[in-house]
Amino acid sequence: DDHYEGYYVQIDGLRDENIEARVNQRLKAFYEEVRDEDGVPDMEGLRARVAALDYTRHEEYISVNIMASIGNFISVTCNHSETFGGDNWLTYDEVRSLNLDLNTGNEIKFTDLFADDVHAQGVVQEAVDRAVQEGERRMQEGEPEEEEGYVEYMDDVLYLKPGQDIGYIGDNGDLKFYVSDYTGDMMIVFDHETPQFETGSSYYVITVPMEGRHAYDQRFYNGENIYETEGQAFCLFARSLNGDAEYVYDSEFEVYNDIEITYGTAHYEYKDLPQAWNDYLILTPEQKDAMKLQERTFVDQVFREGWGPDYLWASADYSCFAERYGNFTVLKRDIYYTVSYNSPDFFQNLRSRDYYCSQLYYGEETEPLELKDLFAEGVDYKTVLRNAIKQSIDANEPEYGYDEARMQAWLRFVLDDITGFYPSTDSLTLIFDNVYEHAVDYFPDDGELWKFTSGSQNISYDFIGYENLNIFR
Repeated sequence: DDHYEGYYVQIDGLRDENIEARVNQRLKAFYEEVRDEDGVPDMEGLRARVAALDYTRHEEYISVNIMASIGNFISVTCNHSETFGGDNWLTYDEVRSLNLDLNTGNEIKFTDLFADDVHAQGVVQEAVDRAVQEGERRMQEGEPEEEEGYVEYMDDVLYLKPGQDIGYIGDNGDLKFYVSDYTGDMMIVFDHETPQFETGSSYYVITVPMEGRHAYDQRFYNGENIYETEGQAFCLFARSLNGDAEYVYDSEFEVYNDIEITYGTAHYEYKDLPQAWNDYLILTPEQKDAMKLQERTFVDQVFREGWGPDYLWASADYSCFAERYGNFTVLKRDIYYTVSYNSPDFFQNLRSRDYYCSQLYYGEETEPLELKDLFAEGVDYKTVLRNAIKQSIDANEPEYGYDEARMQAWLRFVLDDITGFYPSTDSLTLIFDNVYEHAVDYFPDDGELWKFTSGSQNISYDFIGYENLNIFR
């Protein structure tokens, strides 16, 4: 009994049709190379184990996906897995990589991604050494061994086989690697082709930080637009700022209407950010009092609906953090309110609501940006955003079937009541409040659908139009 699924991607939109055809041929061939291989990879005695297995079920899956499209190059992976089943089951999975320059259609080596003044192989070796050290630390702490023949997929850890040396990784310029479109970091794959490491019948992935080291723009973009559409977009790579920050948490309790309510507050204190930014992330006494009042209001509503105090659980939790996208720094605040009924045999969220807000800064500027600041001069940003949100809803949520009048009401709410916004790697996020109340006003038939909906909407830059934004320039 055999089951097979496989697919690969194709690109369009390059001005040079010959290069586009060449790239697509290579993507197809990348898929076919894996599909047409005979037998299974020779990993950890896998071939002998499959040959000895009396299996009655065979499943195989192959998928070729673009992991990142950065400047003028794409980073592609082929995920391949097979399962053999019967009285016993055996599974393996692998990932292969392909990186292509869209200016030429040529394949890219990992060294091409680094700036000229960076020793690429040395940076890679550093990351590998760290991962091996982490593996040794985990082994010394007595982590349980994995089942024979299988190692769980993990990030940023490698286990060196007894008696083996790490060796010089990538010294011949040959690595399995792809690039993360979220962080811009390089991800290196270790599997049966790096036999000095324990990878079982799967693979490990480690991260090579690329901030301040890459040459994505300089090497692959010479100022010429190679696409049919106007405008050249560079990714706003994400960077967490929490690594060197101090985490501060506090909690308190109160009994209200015979229900114990937990109030938690957590924030980071960032050493390298302006004090005013840190102050924004900390709840003032007045804001904390407002948080408590909102949670008590939810408890009162639950009592009015007829629920008694038994098995009721209530909390309000505040959290916040800073994150960087390119040269933008966003300060995010979130309060999560909930009242739940949690008996031994029944659970239901009776009230649940997120309150989001944010401030956005550019570079070292001390004044927060306004939404209009993200758009090119002369652009009617509200009209652009309304059209983009409508396209996004039509593309992603067609099951709601809004008529035009109700859609326009929703769009007015989204843009007139936002409490924050920020650009990320592939979309603009709008944050807004009072989702449930507005949903009931505008969509009385669908109001319940929005009762537990978070107050944010991600709008793809593709729908907004890169030419309407100035954040990539």
